[in-house]
Amino acid sequence: MKKAKIFSVLFFLSIVVITGLYQYSKWDKREKNGFERKFVLNKTKYLTQLRLRKDSYQFANITQNQITLYDFRNPLEMVNFPLDLSQVKEFSVKLPSDKEKSPGITSYTFASSNIVLLDGKSRMGYKFSNDLKNVSRKEIDSQYFYQSKAITPNSFIISSEMMDHGNKRKVLKKVSWDGKKISEFIPEKQIDGIFCTDGFFNYDDNTKQLIYVYYYRGQFIRLDSNLNAKYFAKTIDTVTHADLSLKKVNNVTTHLKPPRQVNKKVAQGNNLVFIQSALKADNEKDSDFDNSIVIDVYGLQEGKYEYSFYLPKIERKRLTDIAIFKNTIAVIYQDIIAVYKIRA
Repeated sequence: MKKAKIFSVLFFLSIVVITGLYQYSKWDKREKNGFERKFVLNKTKYLTQLRLRKDSYQFANITQNQITLYDFRNPLEMVNFPLDLSQVKEFSVKLPSDKEKSPGITSYTFASSNIVLLDGKSRMGYKFSNDLKNVSRKEIDSQYFYQSKAITPNSFIISSEMMDHGNKRKVLKKVSWDGKKISEFIPEKQIDGIFCTDGFFNYDDNTKQLIYVYYYRGQFIRLDSNLNAKYFAKTIDTVTHADLSLKKVNNVTTHLKPPRQVNKKVAQGNNLVFIQSALKADNEKDSDFDNSIVIDVYGLQEGKYEYSFYLPKIERKRLTDIAIFKNTIAVIYQDIIAVYKIRA
């Protein structure tokens, strides 16, 4: 009887050990991304949050006193509030004609004494007075554009497409209120010139610098307000080439399978570049990465990696927009906006 009990205990322990080794071997064999992060703990302090009426708001403007959002599904509808998210005020803007609509792919810029609305689908620019009582409009480009930013009331940076020797290419253009091209920058082609160069930009009104970040490769580019490249910087990950599988259907190129995303969002502030990464570092726990939003920070001057920190994933919602003003970070998580303080 005694021997049977000992055998049972040894058998149980062997099962535990074998199961543990199996789980460890599974963990050890998971794909590594080949880099580690330098985390700064407690880099941000949570201040407040507010549930929004919709999950389609994006930042129009942030100052030391106020945050303004617009509804990207209905860009004429806006909301603002102080940084403590109290006293919510909803308002709307009107286009010159009652029949006129803003189809979408828009951006707002509070530039000098004007509020500028750029509409990529209609290719139009609308310039409002700050009291929203007067508005003028112009077609600012002949091509449909995706992302846009007014850097002055009369000059704009847009992300669009162009034809290059019979092939489509992604292009950044600086255009005037009269629709004239001032300058352009064409991202480096790796595969097709469109998907492989797909990305997003952030322009900082204080430094007059633009950061273009690729979705599918670990690189970002600093450009000045005339789209002259100042440097090409490597993100902390090891991805140097876009990993894409493409196919053509009826002469239209599409993804054959979901691409591997490297970068998600970018913001600038305090001469730093903040990039939300889509990749887990080898020194991160799965639980930390899955339940948080990781932000990698780079110096604006040379693009060198500085450190990383986590933002909480409120209600497990994804980050849909981010804005920074001095030591304040405002984050939209679908239908929630939260405000954090950046600790020194």
